[in-house]
Amino acid sequence: MAQPPDKKPQPEKPSSPRPPKAPRRMQIPLPFTVGSFSSVPSTERLLTSVLSGSPIILCVLDSQLNIAYIDGKGLDELRMAPGQLVGHPLFELLPDSQDIRRLCDEALAGNIARTIQRFREKVFRLAFLPVIHQNASVSGVILVATDVTNREREQALEPKPHPSPPEKDLVLQVTHELRTPLNSVLGFANLLLRSKETQLNDQDRFYLERIIGNTNHLLQVIGQVLDLSLHTAGKLTHASSSEDLRVVLEETLGELKGLTWSGSVTIVSQVPDGTLPVKTDRVKLKQILVNLVSNSLKYTSKGTITVSVHTDAQLRPVRIDVTDTGEGIPKERFKAIFEAFDRGTHNNDRMIEGVGLGLSIAQTLCTMLGYTISVNSEEGKGSTFSIHLVPLPTPL
Repeated sequence: MAQPPDKKPQPEKPSSPRPPKAPRRMQIPLPFTVGSFSSVPSTERLLTSVLSGSPIILCVLDSQLNIAYIDGKGLDELRMAPGQLVGHPLFELLPDSQDIRRLCDEALAGNIARTIQRFREKVFRLAFLPVIHQNASVSGVILVATDVTNREREQALEPKPHPSPPEKDLVLQVTHELRTPLNSVLGFANLLLRSKETQLNDQDRFYLERIIGNTNHLLQVIGQVLDLSLHTAGKLTHASSSEDLRVVLEETLGELKGLTWSGSVTIVSQVPDGTLPVKTDRVKLKQILVNLVSNSLKYTSKGTITVSVHTDAQLRPVRIDVTDTGEGIPKERFKAIFEAFDRGTHNNDRMIEGVGLGLSIAQTLCTMLGYTISVNSEEGKGSTFSIHLVPLPTPL
């Protein structure tokens, strides 16, 4: 049998090399020639609609930065007609500056560049985008100029927040850092005082009570300084929730039991039955009350401090009064006592604790919450500080 002729092995076809992947850039399929702009009809209608209704200028540049296409409502503000500059250099539209040339070079290198430019009494936000073809080559630049003149004017009229000086930031940092060790001192002192295993004599207990009392006082002062600094820096914020004033007063007066005052002073609260809840910031309102009651304690050696809630006919809270039987305040000082670091005067030789921030912070917090605070007093007969939860009627 004849053997079939050996088949010559077919040489393997060399595999065609894969084309290199194009860099990931914004693909803008806008083929153009000088004086023309081609696109699918639906896209053209959409583009025309955008250009005629928005304060923008769309400009297509070739690699030599000559204008190949230009249109947009923004041209109306420059008193130019669409197509008027086609074939002309870009710098007949924009100022010829190093910044503009640098941004164009970035776009021709395949990057996106943005800036804000003022020219011809207008302010434009400019975006320079590369025109990238499928072979990854850049053949031109698309310039999108958005007229933001009116927006810039509106922002110029808005009040600018003043940055807080370094010394105020330092106060915020220091007061915050002091709280942690002081709370630790307070906690350990309370543990020693309450521990059943610790054998304490009367003198030891006296010392621990002094430590606790003075630490509480120092924490209160630090809190006041921190709040004042936050308010000055514009960083003090507040929340709002529906609160039962009876519960708020009970909690507040309960916290004040940790302060030291004469046993001859009684603190009571009065809230009418059926009083409706009030929408407020619970923490801030409690702090206002603490500051007012603490102030009354400093100037009341005996008698009563009464915290009372007053309502309207529908039992809606309208006012909270803090009334004491203390020394009273001269009428000419009614305004001065709300100034920061004012410690007032007193009619005896008692040392008045504090740095004079309590009433100032109470007034600041009232203003923040939309309340007003007032004082009515007579020397030798006591004082009443009123928190007005609703606006006072305007006198005729």
